[in-house]
Amino acid sequence: MNRGLALIAAILALLAVLVLGVMHLFELRYKRGDVYPPHSTLRADPLGAKAIFDVLGAMPGFDVRRNFRPLVRLKPPQPITLAYVGVGYEARWGEDELREFESLVSKGTRAVFVFAHEFKTTSSQRLATGAPRKRQRGPRAQTPPLTTPIPGVSPQPPPAEDEGEGVAFRDAAARWGFAFDIAQDEERTALHAKAERTDDAGDLEPSVPWHSALYFKGLGPQWRVLYRCNGVPVIAERDYDGGSIVIASDSFFLTNEGLRDARAPKLLTRLIGPPRTIVFDEEHLGVIEDMNVAALARKYGLEGALLAALVVAALFVWKNAVPFLPPHPDRLATDVTGADATEGFVNLLRRSIPTGQILAACVNEWRKARGRRIRPEELAHVETVLRGHDGRGISGKDAAAAYRTIADGLKRR
Repeated sequence: MNRGLALIAAILALLAVLVLGVMHLFELRYKRGDVYPPHSTLRADPLGAKAIFDVLGAMPGFDVRRNFRPLVRLKPPQPITLAYVGVGYEARWGEDELREFESLVSKGTRAVFVFAHEFKTTSSQRLATGAPRKRQRGPRAQTPPLTTPIPGVSPQPPPAEDEGEGVAFRDAAARWGFAFDIAQDEERTALHAKAERTDDAGDLEPSVPWHSALYFKGLGPQWRVLYRCNGVPVIAERDYDGGSIVIASDSFFLTNEGLRDARAPKLLTRLIGPPRTIVFDEEHLGVIEDMNVAALARKYGLEGALLAALVVAALFVWKNAVPFLPPHPDRLATDVTGADATEGFVNLLRRSIPTGQILAACVNEWRKARGRRIRPEELAHVETVLRGHDGRGISGKDAAAAYRTIADGLKRR
């Protein structure tokens, strides 16, 4: 028994260590954030944007959030700064999403579009406009889908191609007064240059590193160009109804690596604008909210309660499988012995009724069972046999013979 208990305890201990180890590995993975797509504010490596999110969240007076839902469900009570970091210029809008976006901007929201970097194109390549895709939500960057399960958020499958649905970002840009283009070179290479401040930029940093060949053209007079790279606009802003729109063709200065190597605090302050509620959109990167049971437990800190419930369940199974206390010796001594039910009944009678009183006990039970149905001649016969049995000595008593005599007499009456 002790060996069995020790084995079960060892198995439970190994299972507990295994569960704790797996939970620790997942915790380390999520803290680093490399399971999330590039430019995500949940990602802490150089490709992510977690640093800017944490820095703004630590500043007094700022309310910094992430959005994991479609824009039509955001419904902010007041104007906000809505930041799309790492969005692709070839993305597409859903019709309802675009209407909701323009409604928010017209009510005072400041929209910041920081586009993912692009390589230079060659003279044989035309500007990629992106294949039209079926899209019901806001603009979506060209990032690979998530492959690791994430508590609380889950990847969307790659959207199916559909020529007739949604609004291309270039069409929305034309409504706002600008267009896209990509710098050309002899081969498709990355751009490493500096964006220089313009006269309309005020006291911003004189230059910031720039690594994207994407730039803007056809800017209307309502646009204020803040930075140019190689003579073409790369950061610009404009007022739009009651709000404003900012566009930047590279995301490096907002990434964790950019904040570490080339911080531009004045430019970041300019991008944020007056609203003190800042919402970083994660939904366009394919990271959406999935409120299942595991997500709710993680949100409300119920992991400990779940672990306690598992421990209680394991103890319940253990208790019912193996008794904690050995059987008491007295119980072993009083166990009924015998090969079958008849011998067990005989043994029970031997321990409960003395041998000299066995016939009297049988007569009493007969009287209880018959009650008022006993006839006088039957009662006289039974009492005669019982007196004769009680008058014999102990050695001459034969309860079985007296019982047969009573039974035979009752049958004849």
